[in-house]
Amino acid sequence: MKKTSENSLSEKARNISKRTLAIALTAAIILSGAAGAGIYSLLTAPAKATVEATRQVKSESEATAEKDETVYVIADASGNPQKVIVSDWLKNEQKNAGIANISDDGKGGYSMDAENSCSWDAQSGELDGQPELPVGVKLTYLLDGREMSAEEIAGKSGKATIRFDYTNNRKQTVSIDGRDTDVYVPFTVVTGAVLDDSVFSNIEVSNGKVINDGTRSIVIGFALPGMQESLGIKKDSIDIPDSIEITADVKNFSLTTTLTMVTNDLFNEAAEDIEEKKAEKGEGDVSLDKLTGGINALTDGSSALYEGTTQLLDKSGMLISGIHQLAEGGQQVSGGVNTVRQTLQLLCSKNADLQGGAAKVFDTLLSTTQKQVQAAGMECPALTKENYAQVLGAISSGLSEESIRALAEQARPGVTQQVESAVRENVTAQVEANSDAINQQVTAAVEQQVRGQVLQGVLAGMGMTAEQYQKADEATRAAIDGNVDAMTQQRMLSEQVQSTIQSTVEGQKQQLIESNMQSSEVQAQIKAIVDSEINKVLAAKLPAAKEGQKSIEAAIEQLNAYNEFYVGICQYTNGVQALYNGTAALQDGAQQLSNGLNQLNGSTDALTDGITKLNDGAMQLSDGMKQFKEGSLGKLAELTGGSAGDLSARFKALRDVSEAYKSYTGLPDGESGKVKFIYRTDSVEASDAN
Repeated sequence: MKKTSENSLSEKARNISKRTLAIALTAAIILSGAAGAGIYSLLTAPAKATVEATRQVKSESEATAEKDETVYVIADASGNPQKVIVSDWLKNEQKNAGIANISDDGKGGYSMDAENSCSWDAQSGELDGQPELPVGVKLTYLLDGREMSAEEIAGKSGKATIRFDYTNNRKQTVSIDGRDTDVYVPFTVVTGAVLDDSVFSNIEVSNGKVINDGTRSIVIGFALPGMQESLGIKKDSIDIPDSIEITADVKNFSLTTTLTMVTNDLFNEAAEDIEEKKAEKGEGDVSLDKLTGGINALTDGSSALYEGTTQLLDKSGMLISGIHQLAEGGQQVSGGVNTVRQTLQLLCSKNADLQGGAAKVFDTLLSTTQKQVQAAGMECPALTKENYAQVLGAISSGLSEESIRALAEQARPGVTQQVESAVRENVTAQVEANSDAINQQVTAAVEQQVRGQVLQGVLAGMGMTAEQYQKADEATRAAIDGNVDAMTQQRMLSEQVQSTIQSTVEGQKQQLIESNMQSSEVQAQIKAIVDSEINKVLAAKLPAAKEGQKSIEAAIEQLNAYNEFYVGICQYTNGVQALYNGTAALQDGAQQLSNGLNQLNGSTDALTDGITKLNDGAMQLSDGMKQFKEGSLGKLAELTGGSAGDLSARFKALRDVSEAYKSYTGLPDGESGKVKFIYRTDSVEASDAN
């Protein structure tokens, strides 16, 4: 009898595990389908605004507003969060409720649609001071038993282990039977990964399932971090998983992005289901003392039964019991497979919504980035998933210091011309200031030249040579000189000579101006002034250009991060579709097994007709009840801390703590909501050097 009880308990435990995994698999994708309901939201002003929006939905529409919140965590390959994106979906029971835009700057806000929902549309930006994530995710990589970083293991081969450790950061101290007890929010964690068959083989996963479609394996596992401590159950009795390990033989290790979903919705739904069933049956808490009394009465009754029975076909009884269990198990297997397939079919129906929601968030990020670039005074064509890197990269290159210097140098010829013109005006003014001295010098030179010409003419008229003039007496020379001087002065006043003087003076001035302009001193001054003007331009433009380049590069980095997340969503939904396609043959086989076991179960009637007396069986029943009383009941007391009521109290505390956790960004007091978290880790890729 003891063996049969243990088998039944084991079967129930397996059924609970299957149901939990099926629910977890459903939640992994369906709950992340709300990604399209909200737009990119922050935990600063937008988070405050969504709380205010929830109040306004209730006050203006006189209906209950519920906030459905999805938190996307973009992490590195070790699980360290890099960015957090919050998508808020406000649901309202009353259609077409008039709600005003409550954004402070009028740029963001929310609007009511025909489906009783309010979608918050917030501006993009970095998260400042965001709340602590309720569950920490840490990835550890081991190769042949040696721990490595993601960078170290990339490209290597051997026996690999990928370990996901989950830390529950949300706990509350409650009083149970007068003792302060830490109770954690009962989060269910589901992690999924798609592993390429060319890299991974002989794959195993703890607390999960591996499905292969011929080219890749979809690995899904689940954990309940903090549940062991909350229930106060020893690990040697029941080990509740708080981590997942994937082991495989790898060749040239690489890993695409992994997705982890964290939610307490599963516990809330299970708790509600249990409460409903207890209410239907009118059941209350069951104490261990009452259970012990019932076991004693049953033990005494089995001994009395033995005294009145005469025969027991114990082997046939065991066989019949086994056949019944097999038939029930076959039905459960078939039903479980059908449930999983129906669940996967439902998941596949949500694939388009999930991908569409992720694409909508991506398009909003691209549009916001384009408007910000244009608002900064730069040309920016429409950004798409395909061109944003090229377009923003070109804008960033145009804002580099080299580009700004090149633009400034292109203006150098024009600046040089302006400076030279100003310097020439200054040099010309200086030359003009010495105009009288230049005129005197030129007049003296012209007068000397004219006198020589006049002297030559006078001597020729007198029939005298220059030599004779030089040897003549002073009186003769004086007479000749006087005549020459008079004629020279007369000729100097002529229009022709004056014109010559004037043109010569102007020529001298231009020559002086050009000579000064070409001097090394003046040219150095011109260069210094031009360089100073260019540096002023650079000093004015470079800081703004550098800030603009930082903003563009930050936008590219943000868009690249979300692009990886978007690609991961697409890969994940494709993997779910492949998993669904692969369950068709499993469904047929499970149905055939169930049909065969039902036929076997129907053949036991002839055997049961021959069993009329059960004295030997009653003895075994009596012995089994004694063993159960002495052994199993003691283990139950040890497991529950001495009372089933203690376990019930802990369960109630878990339910209360879980129902209290409704939002990551906050809710008005008394309002309803629910929240789920989706973690996406970076891929691990081998470099060319590996």
